Formats: sequence, structure tokens, C-alpha cells
Amino acid sequence: MIAVNEKTRARCQSFRLRVLEAIHDQLDISNGWMRRHVAECPRCRRLLRGVRRLDVAMLMVKSQPHRMNLLARANRGAIAVLNFKLRNLPQADTLRVAQPRPTLLQRFRRYSQALTHAAACLAFLLLLRMGIFNSMRDFHDQSARAVDNYYNRVFDETDHA
Repeated sequence: MIAVNEKTRARCQSFRLRVLEAIHDQLDISNGWMRRHVAECPRCRRLLRGVRRLDVAMLMVKSQPHRMNLLARANRGAIAVLNFKLRNLPQADTLRVAQPRPTLLQRFRRYSQALTHAAACLAFLLLLRMGIFNSMRDFHDQSARAVDNYYNRVFDETDHA
């Protein structure tokens, strides 16, 4: 019975190492023996379920916009778990009020869509205006040629008559 437990532990250890390796390399855990082991081992199944929850949570955190004080709030939560001596260090005070310093591009990212739409509208209006003036110029040139042709034909006929 002891050999079975040690054999199972060795398999669990191997499974955990491979899971971590797969997560690290972002590979799909679709190996046959891994799936069989997860189906049989409740401990590894819980571990994998926790890893999947963590992965989903990290994806949700990445996809949601955050307020600027998120860093300070996270630091305050981390400092709260430290012992009393560490909580009162000057570095801890600095971390409590730390704020990220976004670049200029990051600060104006929320306006990027509106600016893009405004630039597209402006470009459209300019192209439309250029097109209308070109069309008017072409219309003027063609009508002038038509009038010239008409007068040339009418006066050429009267000269011959």
C-alpha cells in the first residue's frame, strides 16, 4: 500500500511539474496520460481547476479597465498582511500611496476612437470638397467646349450660306 501512495505522489509531482511547464510555455495540456491522471486523481483535478480559475481571473483582470488607485489599493492590501514592524517602515508608506505614471499615449487612449472618427470625417469632407470642385471644373470646361462647338458650328454654317 505504501508503494502505491509513493507511486501516486511521484505521478502527482510529475503532473504538477508538467502543468507548470505547460502553463509557462502556454501549451495545451492534451497529453493522454495527463488527462487520464487528472480523471483519476482528485488532488491534481483540484489543482488544475484552481489553475483554470486563476487563468480566467487573470484574463478578466486584463480585459477590464482599472482606476488609477488600483496599485495603491493592492499595495495597502499586501502591506496589511505583513507583520507590525514591516508595516511601519518608510518604504511601506511610499507603497501605500504609490500611483502609476501612465505615458501621454496611455492617458489619451480613451479619446483615441473619437479622434479617429473626427479625422476620418475631416478627410471625407476634404475629399468630397476636392471631388466637388474637380467635378465643377470639369463641368465648366465641358460646357465651355460645348458652347464653343455650338457657336463654331452655327457661325460656320452662316458663313457658308
